[in-house]
Amino acid sequence: MLVWALTYLTVASPPKKLDEGNGKTSCRMTIEARRNRFMTDERAPGDHVHMQTDDIHLRQASPNDWGDVAELLKRCGLPADDTQDSIEAFHVALDKDRIIGCAAVEQGGRAIVVRSAAVDATYRDRGIASRLIETLLLRARGTGAREAYLLSTAAPSYFARWGFTLFPAEKAPAEVRASMVFRNAERTSALCMRCELR
Repeated sequence: MLVWALTYLTVASPPKKLDEGNGKTSCRMTIEARRNRFMTDERAPGDHVHMQTDDIHLRQASPNDWGDVAELLKRCGLPADDTQDSIEAFHVALDKDRIIGCAAVEQGGRAIVVRSAAVDATYRDRGIASRLIETLLLRARGTGAREAYLLSTAAPSYFARWGFTLFPAEKAPAEVRASMVFRNAERTSALCMRCELR
């Protein structure tokens, strides 16, 4: 059974009630409004990891990173079989030289599919996943993408923060439904979400 990294993202705020969207939600205002918040220390009480998110830097993955990214995905219980072939679609978060987070996109036409978002358990609740996703969305806007999709098994309220709303998977563009993410999730209960990139 396919389980996506989105399951592992911990949300600090109470879940929001989600309604199925009309597909007109924009990520732009949400991204810009939340950028500063996710750059701050979000350590929860009792978390013994003494670090600031400013100690973590992000960059696009290189071919040499694929082994570390695959290992991270496996530790998070996520598929890693195609990591070597798709490594350049990833962004990674590093603490010094250690990869402690990753996220990727698949592009299909004028849409992207966010996938493989994972953060090492020791570094969660620090805003790292949010910085990775923000980077991917901003980059996608710069390349002309106009829609973003994702599949979530257990964290739809987390992505509502970014302007994503529930969206019928069968109404997604053919290029999106043909992506590896959507093909692999056909027999799961993953929820499809969408937002406009403008």
